[in-house]
Amino acid sequence: LPVVRMMLSVPGGVPSDSREKPGTQTMMLGLIDEGSEGELGPMDGTDIARLSERLGLGIGASASLDRTRFTLNALTPNLAESVALFADIVRHPSFPQDQLERVRVQALTQLKREETDPNSLAVRALPALLYGPKHPYGFSFTGSGTEAGLKSISRDDLIAFHAALRPEQ
Repeated sequence: LPVVRMMLSVPGGVPSDSREKPGTQTMMLGLIDEGSEGELGPMDGTDIARLSERLGLGIGASASLDRTRFTLNALTPNLAESVALFADIVRHPSFPQDQLERVRVQALTQLKREETDPNSLAVRALPALLYGPKHPYGFSFTGSGTEAGLKSISRDDLIAFHAALRPEQ
């Protein structure tokens, strides 16, 4: 079957993460498809997963050094419905409180893994050494934040971070 792949790419990659609460972007991206309050009506993560499975689509979210990306892989016959779901998720995420704690635990677990991996340790330490800690690139390139940052992130922080994402004009 023919497949369509789309990407929405907006300015602001890993260096745009909150300096006060590092890891905000990672948690926002981890929760983006766990609930939506858009034009398709309110949906939780289970509703989104079931609809995604029925349509045969995949939705992803990631951050690179300079961009935040949302991706859609959809079957051509289901493209209109898939794009509608993608738009709802990206534009109107609900960031459900009950899923926030689950994603927080995942993020903290990933952070612990990074603390034992030499490559991750280098990726975390090198930017500050190369650029200086005040430079936008002087912050860990992993985007995983800090333990204190991850523990302090609230749903309101995620909503505010998401609201600040805007396509280039």
